[in-house]
Parts: sequence; C-alpha cells; structure tokens
Amino acid sequence: MTSTMPDTRHTRQHTTKPHQQRDWITLDRVPLAALLTLSLAGAEIYLNSGLVIPDTPFWPVWASYDRATAITLVTAALIGLLGAATIPLKHPIPLTWRTTTHTPTTRSTALWLTIAASGVTLGLIAKGQYLLWAPAYLTFEAPPPIISLASVIAPVALIAAGIVSTRHPWTGALLAIAMATILFSGATRLFAGSAVLFLIGRLLGGIRVHVWAWFLGGTSAAIALPIPLLLRNQLTHGLIPYTEATISHLSEPGYLSTVISTIAENVGFTVPLLVHVAAERGITIDDILIELNPAPASIAGWDRIVASMRVHYYIPYSMLGEFASFGALALTVAVFVWGTLLRLCIQLVADPDCGLSLLFLAAQLGLSLISVLYITQYNTRNVNRVVTMMIALALAFYLAKAFLAHFRSSELQHPDAPALTT
Repeated sequence: MTSTMPDTRHTRQHTTKPHQQRDWITLDRVPLAALLTLSLAGAEIYLNSGLVIPDTPFWPVWASYDRATAITLVTAALIGLLGAATIPLKHPIPLTWRTTTHTPTTRSTALWLTIAASGVTLGLIAKGQYLLWAPAYLTFEAPPPIISLASVIAPVALIAAGIVSTRHPWTGALLAIAMATILFSGATRLFAGSAVLFLIGRLLGGIRVHVWAWFLGGTSAAIALPIPLLLRNQLTHGLIPYTEATISHLSEPGYLSTVISTIAENVGFTVPLLVHVAAERGITIDDILIELNPAPASIAGWDRIVASMRVHYYIPYSMLGEFASFGALALTVAVFVWGTLLRLCIQLVADPDCGLSLLFLAAQLGLSLISVLYITQYNTRNVNRVVTMMIALALAFYLAKAFLAHFRSSELQHPDAPALTT
C-alpha cells in the first residue's frame, strides 16, 4: 500500500483528523494483524514439508501437535483478536496519520537522533566485550536491567532512525545499520525486521513509502529470518563468527529453498507450543496472578514458579497456552483484553494537535510489536511487562500534554514570558 501522506516538513499544513479518514487499515490494527499472520498455517506447512524434525528440546512440542485441538484453540484466539480489532474505541488511526504540527520532524530532529543513538549505545553497553566474540549464545556483559532496557528500546531506535532519515538520510541510515548490526551480533529475530521498522519510521516522519520499498523490506525480512536461528547453533558466537557463518550459509545453493520451511517452523511453532502448554494442568490461577503482578520477581513471587513455567530451559510457556490451559473461553477473553489494551495505549497517544504525539506513538508501536512476538512464544509475565510500559507511556503522554496546555494558558495570560516550544 502506497501512503498518500503529504510532505509537511517545510510548511505548516492542517491534516485531516483521524476520524475523518476512511482507511480500513489503521495503525492500531497493525500489531493485531501481525498476530493474525503469526497464527496462520505455519505449523501445517512445516509438518507437511516432509522434513524430519530433529531430536531436540523442541521435539516434544511438535510431537504434541494435534490438528483438531489446534484449530479449536487458534479459532478461540482469533475470535478474541477480531473482537479487540473491531470494538468501537475513540477513533481509528489511519496509516496516513500525522500531527498537524511539523515539530517532530523539523525542530526536534535532535530528539529522534538522541533516541536512535541511545538505542545503539545501550546495545553496545549490553554486549560489551562480547560484541565481537562470545563463548555462548545470549552472553552479555551488562547487568540484567540494562540488557532488558536495550532489548525494549531497540525497535523504537530503528523507528527513530527512520524518522531521522527523513531529514538526514545518511545519518538515519547509518544509525539503522548500527542498530541492526548489534541485533545481528546477538542472533535475535528482531534483526530480520530491521528494514521494516526503519520504513515505519520514514512513514511516521512524513515520507511517502512506495509499495516496492515495503516489498523489498518484507522480502529482506523473509530471507534474513532463518539467519539468527541458524547462528544460534554455532560453537562460537558474536559478530565475527556470525558474519563468517552467514556468508557460508548464504553461499549454499540450497539456502533459499530452506527459507519457506524455516519461516514456517519459526512462525508455526506458536501453534504446537499453544497446544502443548494448553495440555499442562499444573498451571493455577495463582500462577497467572503472579505473572500479572508488575512488581519485581522476588516481590511478586515469580522466582518461586519460574522454573515450572517452561517447557525447557530456553523454551518458556506462551501466554496463549497458559490461558488456554483454563479453556478456550479463557483464551478468547485473554486475547481480547490484550488486543484492546494495545489499541487503547496506541490511540491515547495519537493526538494530531500535539507535537509530542509522534514521539510517544513511535514508542508505543515499537513496544506493541514486541508484545505481538511475546504473546505467541513467551509467558504472560513478559507480555505483562511490555503492556505495563505501554500504559505508563500513555499516562506520561497525558501528563505531558496537560503540562503543555497549562504552560500555554499561562503564556496567554503573561505574553512577555519566554515561550516553550514542543
């Protein structure tokens, strides 16, 4: 889809407000549609591909796959998702949305530059001496809070780099490449989506993103997705071993033929994991309440149950499966609440008349995309942590907007006071 967004970088121009638009594809539906894509027939494609599933910790999950159960549970999740996507809220946010002020992409380029550079800096600090060489997968030098913050800000930094590129193309591109390189050094699947997140940033920054750009971004994501999964099996890790291994993999004649099956395996793993965890009868309401508690692990009681909420050391339960263990209706309600909260958090910061809106919207979109991944293959506590941050951002936006409104009111009463620009 080609955006018809006007370029307002040099002129102040009033843009039609969201509720006056007719686009059925909207920003608040993008994360929800992504979950639909993740939940489709990947498992069937992989299981019918004729490949022999290796005897790994993933094998018991695939072995528990049952088509009838899978269809029932996926249908329950899709019903909740459909309800969350169609429930009438404030108003939709068209893909052609932008603020009526030109502040975010002109006078505040330094802010977006700072966000993108902060993402790169945090990523470098998190990896530390293990950036180039590491003895094992997921080896970091920084303490866990820094690692978590670097992980959360990474997609936002890529979006910010895209926004920076609308004014400074080379600077924005270099920041995006640096962020993608750090993600590559950690063999994270987010690396595959770097180009798409960069394009989202350009779209939010007011640039027309043509269909061919989205096609190239999506194609690059499909080709790159198997790479992090293959690199995790290396004997040595880090940027240098991963680069050598990637060149070797890409030069193999049969690499492209494995892309479809690898994507199906990775995306489709959501469904067997859902079926496998749904069959676990040891999950209790108390476990779910502990996961929904945003307090630190030691206070919430998460330390006490974390070992039992996993299929394997590096295969956590999925939120979908945890709620499905209480029945299909519980799964539907959980997905509905999750999807509605995402829409609300995104819509609450989408104010076309506020110059700060684009900053908060970019952050919310980045976090919502992380949440889409987490709900399918990570536990409820991980999902809740991201949603809690989104709620906090929505509250922060409300307070910031109220402060600016109060300050401007004071300006009208005291015109000689120094102006505050946003």
